[in-house]
Amino acid sequence: MRFIAIWTLVFTVGGWAADVVIFGRLSDAFESSLEKYDFNSVPGNDGIQLFDINGQNNYENIIVSPGEEKKLAIGSTDMLKFTSNGGNLILISEGATQLDCTLFLNELGIYPAPKGYRYVDHHETRPLVSQNHRITDKEVGIDENTAVSLVSNSEYIIPLYQTSRTSMSVNDGGEYWHSGNGGYAAVAFQGLNNGRVLWIGSPSIADTISEDTIEWTFQLRNVIRITKVSHVRESGPFVDVDDYYKVGDKAIFEMDMQEFNYKKGWVPYVASDVQLEFVMLDPYQRVTLNSTKEGRYSTILHIPDQHGMFTFNIDYKRPGLSYVSSQIVVPVRHLANDEYERSWEIPNARVYLTGNTVVIAAWFVFILLWVVSK
Repeated sequence: MRFIAIWTLVFTVGGWAADVVIFGRLSDAFESSLEKYDFNSVPGNDGIQLFDINGQNNYENIIVSPGEEKKLAIGSTDMLKFTSNGGNLILISEGATQLDCTLFLNELGIYPAPKGYRYVDHHETRPLVSQNHRITDKEVGIDENTAVSLVSNSEYIIPLYQTSRTSMSVNDGGEYWHSGNGGYAAVAFQGLNNGRVLWIGSPSIADTISEDTIEWTFQLRNVIRITKVSHVRESGPFVDVDDYYKVGDKAIFEMDMQEFNYKKGWVPYVASDVQLEFVMLDPYQRVTLNSTKEGRYSTILHIPDQHGMFTFNIDYKRPGLSYVSSQIVVPVRHLANDEYERSWEIPNARVYLTGNTVVIAAWFVFILLWVVSK
């Protein structure tokens, strides 16, 4: 049994270096997209070691393209381990998906059509439109040799090209794999460790979106990070380690975010939907942060009327962007005995204080009149 040929590619862009292992044969169009990154190819062998002695990835990126061989030099278990370690993976199908790739994709909640199914649509001829423009905004054509997949409802799956309402995947026995717009010709996946996987149903689609595919999957763009987080009491800084937030305080929260651009490096990331939560088991506060062009986010948070251990929580997850999170745990104490408002400072209490004063004054007036009358 022959293994698919392997090539090891190392490319450097603007001082940023990464490596790619290719299983199978790339089309000229897809390979030309790799050339813009000025890579150097080095022949590999069937016994290539994807992991070191500690189980960590020796390479950062893998491309698996169609081939005639039934068995890959990389199995589904290796693919799962590779992505669990944070590696990035592109899988390209042609007519049917190789078994090891299918088993791996099934673990992610992506279910490509088995061998023998063909794509049929007798009515719709328009190209498919991308469902996520962060990854790609290109339109693609689809033919009968395109593999179509079903997907689960996992929040980490990012569908890209949805089939038309009049389409179907059918085999010679008349059995259907999908019908209508429940199938997808390309699907992306991003795990909590930000390892990225992209499955493409045909080489023609891969050629059309090759540049976008490489940039997104290999994390050359749409990668964000939090660089600085700070919080301080609005009324003044903490004077010592025993000085905490207390109920009713106001906190000034600030955070910086950046986005990676392989041409410019790290640049400010500006968005209007970044939110901060103040959490103790459940969020007591959830506010949208104000942003500036420099990528700085800030807000003034009102500490709730509840003491305990709270967390400043940022959990920013958007399809197509890398996931970022930040948690800072802070104690919130109750008021000390001498920190409560005096009764005369409480507006609602003034009615009762006035009534009490009137009763006392009336009593003295009554006593005075009673004594004088004697």
